[in-house]
Amino acid sequence: MAREEAETIAERALADLYAANQALDARVQEQTIHLTEALARAHRAAAARDGFLHQLAHRASSPLHIVQGFVELVAQEVGPGRLARTAATAVQATRRLGRSFEGLLELSQIVAGGFDPQPSGTCLADWTDGLLRRWLPDVAAAGRTIIVDPGNALTTPFEVDVHRLDQIIDPLLDNAILHGQGQITVEADLDGETLRCSVADDGDAPAPETIEQMLTPFWSTTDDGFGVGLSLSLIITEGLGGHLHIDPVSTHTCLRFVLPVSPSLRRATDLATVDDAVLRALVAELPVPGLPRRLVDAWTGSLDAHRLALLSGDSDAITGAAHALISGARQLGLHELGAAAAEVERGDTRELRLLVEALDLAPAALHEALERLEADADDGPDQN
Repeated sequence: MAREEAETIAERALADLYAANQALDARVQEQTIHLTEALARAHRAAAARDGFLHQLAHRASSPLHIVQGFVELVAQEVGPGRLARTAATAVQATRRLGRSFEGLLELSQIVAGGFDPQPSGTCLADWTDGLLRRWLPDVAAAGRTIIVDPGNALTTPFEVDVHRLDQIIDPLLDNAILHGQGQITVEADLDGETLRCSVADDGDAPAPETIEQMLTPFWSTTDDGFGVGLSLSLIITEGLGGHLHIDPVSTHTCLRFVLPVSPSLRRATDLATVDDAVLRALVAELPVPGLPRRLVDAWTGSLDAHRLALLSGDSDAITGAAHALISGARQLGLHELGAAAAEVERGDTRELRLLVEALDLAPAALHEALERLEADADDGPDQN
């Protein structure tokens, strides 16, 4: 009897447990459906937001560029005085607004999957020089100063997406100008395949609660801020395999980022490599003894003037020197040097410093190639 009662109790408990299980499964399924629907709504809302931001940035950028051009034209025409200061303020405001819209557009494209890094060759000397040219007007207009320390590896070539690298550091500089104080210090250092950079100013370090929010998209301490710049820097840095953070121990505002880079695939020695077959054909076409060497001497004798023009900073002089180098380089078998000169002539100065370094190596490379050809001619045909 006791055993039957125990079995009955066990069966009832098992039935209750089964019923509870069934109810729990039904509730879980119901909640899963609700959560799935909520997630789908969230995705649709995020997609609608991203689409709206993309359209806003895209449609606003063209008229904004027109306004910006007009404001800059007015600023150039007005004389000194109060109106000039107002015009300068308007120029800075439109430039900053333009950068904000560009950041919105870039952010929407990256979120939509449009992140395709395009590495190219550069060095810290060239990159920091471009950085100074872009930001000196804004720094001066804000009554501030800037110091750039490009480290010791000034001319060491490396491969990185230069456009994306600019997109990382530009918001850091914009933040230092807008929210910082005193001198702005940019430090860059290349350590093997790692690029380390920081942007700091003399202002007090942000409060801990502010640090937690600074890299959050659309968060800003000002009413007119978009809250896009720093978050865009973070997204691009992480997309390139690096990391960005606000220095938690600095007594001033200091943002740092670390980025993996690759050694440059093209070096000055590559540009100064001579194609012996081309030089051999040239020697065959110029049967007068010593004429090929005189031709080489004439071309290399003009390199000092071309080098000075390439380093002058004058765009017309750079273009003219690059153009003058192309035909001679190709005729003498310096294919890569001629190709680099052609890129510089088209306005792409990323390999300008590499081209200048190659000009130092080209005379020796050409004379060594001539000596090889002359030695082959003296040896005559193989008698074996």
